[in-house]
Formats: sequence, C-alpha cells, structure tokens
Amino acid sequence: MLKSYLLVAWRNLLRNKLFSLINVAGLAIGMASVFLIYLYNEVEHSYDSQVPSADRIFRVPSGYYNKDGGYQRTSAENVPAAGPALKETFPEIEEYARLMSSARAAAVTAAISGESHGESFALVKIVCTMRILHLSHCSGYR
Repeated sequence: MLKSYLLVAWRNLLRNKLFSLINVAGLAIGMASVFLIYLYNEVEHSYDSQVPSADRIFRVPSGYYNKDGGYQRTSAENVPAAGPALKETFPEIEEYARLMSSARAAAVTAAISGESHGESFALVKIVCTMRILHLSHCSGYR
C-alpha cells in the first residue's frame, strides 16, 4: 500500500515539475524558518543559565542621544561613576562590574594615570566579573 502511494507521488512529481518544485521549495523554506526560530528561542532562553545567581544579575545600559534629543543607540558600556553611585544609592546592590573593550580600557587608564596600565585595569575588571558570576580561576593551560 505504501509502495503504491510513493509510486503515485513520484509520478505526480515528474508530471508537474514546476508545481512540484514550488511545493518542495516552500516546504524547505518553511522547515528552515521553523528551525531557525527554534534555535533563536533556545539561545535567548539559555543565556547565562549556567550562572547560579543569573536571576540577580542585571545590566545597566547607557543610551546615547543626538544633540536634538533623538535616540541614537544603546551600549553595554557605562561611565566609570555609574557602578559606585548606584551601589551607594541602592543598598540592594551587592557588587558591580563595568564592561569596556580592551582598547578603550587601556586608553582610559592611560588618560587617568598618565601612563598605560591597561593590563592591570583589565585584571581588576576580570576578577570582579568572576566574583559576580561565581567563576573559579584555573591557572595555566595544562
């Protein structure tokens, strides 16, 4: 019975080539779309799920605006005074860490101290972030 159905389907595919191509292409595009939506959903819902205190970690983004007050963009980086000011204002805040690209960290540290100590600034940032995320430190690569 199944062999008969497959034979009829194969004959219809060969007889109506354009119609079959459109149907198969539509099915493939639909299945690929569902798969991509599923993957996106999985990534969004599993982000930072390995951190034990993920429900208590928040990001304070900084927004940039044009001179006329129009919204331009949002960044994960923030100003240096934001962490201490928020911790002082809100006693619920346990720890804070800043996000900054390595090149910018070296430039900011050089501007503050007059010389480049980007490595030490990056180390402090990593240690603080590791403490917040409850990560253990492994030395070496062996």
